[in-house]
Amino acid sequence: MAEYQCDSCNYRFDNQKQPLRCPFCGKTGTVNPTPSAEQVMVEVNSDADEKRSYREELEKSRGQ
Repeated sequence: MAEYQCDSCNYRFDNQKQPLRCPFCGKTGTVNPTPSAEQVMVEVNSDADEKRSYREELEKSRGQ
């Protein structure tokens, strides 16, 4: 079973498949899967790598 969250009211719930509307507020098109902890960490690490790369390029350009 997957966990979902409504972008409109932030209601979190479990469901077998992604619903078309939020069971709490009733809005359609606002329900998305909640990312797992592993997915969040991959995204955070990717952002950190990107910032590190940018910082290294900036330092190189300032040194020249």
